Amino acid sequence: MTRIAQFATAGAILFAAAAAGAQDNGSFIKPPVFVFQPGVVTANAVSATENPFTSTSPDVASGFNVRFMTIVPTASKYLAGVAGVQFQPNGLGGSKNNSPGFFYGAVLPLPIVSTATQGWLNFSIDPLGVYAPASPTASSRVYAHEFFLEGAFVLNIGQKMMKDMPMFAGVSAYFLVDQQITHTKTFFRQGTQVREENDRFAPVLLYGITVPISPR
Repeated sequence: MTRIAQFATAGAILFAAAAAGAQDNGSFIKPPVFVFQPGVVTANAVSATENPFTSTSPDVASGFNVRFMTIVPTASKYLAGVAGVQFQPNGLGGSKNNSPGFFYGAVLPLPIVSTATQGWLNFSIDPLGVYAPASPTASSRVYAHEFFLEGAFVLNIGQKMMKDMPMFAGVSAYFLVDQQITHTKTFFRQGTQVREENDRFAPVLLYGITVPISPR
């Protein structure tokens, strides 16, 4: 089974499971919500892969991130669909690479977090397919298709502090921890020698604000 077929099968299972628990009160798929998420993306801040030849780790690299996302709510509070695009206008660190990356997948909220914080904080685990520029130390390809798991924290500042101001009621702050699951090996070369390192925990961090650009 190809990786795309695996992703599709997993998505179908998730939607079917959520549909089974959803109330029959109309359409299962709800109208989409479009949001703009300006922020920052930071790589190599957590468990950066060390170069075995020099015993050094790459510098932390950050860049301004422009991100647009579509959220597709469902009748189940445990599932939503998501798709979007993001890019760094000035590149990440000193790379100057501003090629866009695309992502799609599911949002699996844990309502207990919202309940425990009286609606201030939401948390979800998001399985995502990501099609983005490949790391030059991990692949010879320009773009790569990878599977990520994302931990998403959302602070509902608009809903809690500006709910009487329609323009700002949907504004929130986000902090995302994105861990690549597939192709985690990094190759280092020195002359004719090649060393392989496999770091299974080196997440990319994304943080900023979410601004709805269409009404719920």
